[in-house]
Amino acid sequence: MSNARRLSDALLDWRAVAIFLAALLVFSMWGNVRLALEPVKVEPYLLHVKQHARDVLYKSMDLSRVDPRLVMSHIGLFIYNSRTRFMDVSAQIKFTPNSYLFVAPNSPAQDKLDAYFLENPPINVPGPTLVEIETVVPLSANAYTARWHELVVDAKGALSLNRYEGFFRLADKAGAVGLDMGYADDEYILDNPMGIYIIDYVIEALRTTRKDG
Repeated sequence: MSNARRLSDALLDWRAVAIFLAALLVFSMWGNVRLALEPVKVEPYLLHVKQHARDVLYKSMDLSRVDPRLVMSHIGLFIYNSRTRFMDVSAQIKFTPNSYLFVAPNSPAQDKLDAYFLENPPINVPGPTLVEIETVVPLSANAYTARWHELVVDAKGALSLNRYEGFFRLADKAGAVGLDMGYADDEYILDNPMGIYIIDYVIEALRTTRKDG
């Protein structure tokens, strides 16, 4: 085969490749145009717009769609934050307010937590209280039960091991207690980004074991 013939065949091959690539590019561009023109169905749960508190919680979500492990973690943190006591006043002052991150504002749960802190002031306690969560179990999508124990040290060094059981009811929709709660800032969103809130709870003492110091 002459050099001219081989060159001609090579040019035909390259033209075919070029035509194929051009067609592929056209189809790709058309696909991108269609994608841009079609309405996108996005259902954001959390939308954070800086310094616009009313835009923070954009849409609520059924609690049944939330991983139960997240709810269990929130309940455990609520128990731990509200019941733990430190001898260090500065540490306690930073620790106790975290209890309210998981409580719906203006709810029975908030009323009960307020009353508990009034009856059991967390500052200047005679001794520390160490809390250990034993179990948190779902009863339904928005109802959970938990068991834990508290090791309490009094002023004389005597130890008490107190066991408790709690029943917790949560808002049916995560984030539904919403836009007017007054905590819509960066720090609050990071602490409770799923918007899972306890709306009521009952705590029962199960058993107390004392050991003299």
